[in-house]
Amino acid sequence: YQWLEQALAADPPWNETERFTLRNAYAEFLRAQSRYPQLVAWLAESVAADPSGLTVYEQYLDALLWNGPLE
Repeated sequence: YQWLEQALAADPPWNETERFTLRNAYAEFLRAQSRYPQLVAWLAESVAADPSGLTVYEQYLDALLWNGPLE
């Protein structure tokens, strides 16, 4: 996780496709380890960082459902 966080914070910044790939890899690692509360938080940050991406909203909804009942 630390490498991905450092890579995403790198200067010069990654292009949009590379940034999406890195953020998606981070989310997949969290999902594979069933770390749903952290996944929800990570995807909330991803939505804020790129609100135009449809895929991140789908992942976010999926993570919310796996994390527990919606209120």
